[in-house]
Amino acid sequence: KHYCATFGVFPVCITYCLVFSLSIALIFHSFQSLAVREFLCLDDPPGPFDSLEESRAFCETLEETNYRLQKELNEKQKEVETLKKLLNEKELYINEMEKRLGDLNLVETKHCKLSGEGSECSGEVESSATEADQRTLEEDSR
Repeated sequence: KHYCATFGVFPVCITYCLVFSLSIALIFHSFQSLAVREFLCLDDPPGPFDSLEESRAFCETLEETNYRLQKELNEKQKEVETLKKLLNEKELYINEMEKRLGDLNLVETKHCKLSGEGSECSGEVESSATEADQRTLEEDSR
């Protein structure tokens, strides 16, 4: 038996119940304290990346993704450069063909004017220009 100045003698089980109740009240009161709430992270619970291992794993994933995307970007840039070169070559070829066609038309037009044949020359100019283009294409393809 325990003795209490206010209540006198208490049985042991009542004493333990009182201590338990006071402990709960103290804990409840402690949780109201801002310092305790911050220390126990009650208002701001840990997030998914609060552990060191989780943060490292997330960073490694980001690094791998970054490496893969940079590699893909470099491949695409090389492909774009190759296509630009090919386009430039084709444009130069087309310009050269247009120039040759213009030169042939000019020569044939002068020839027709000098010979005075008029309307018969226009068909000849077109056919000779077409033949010249075909010869040039055959020469370039060899």
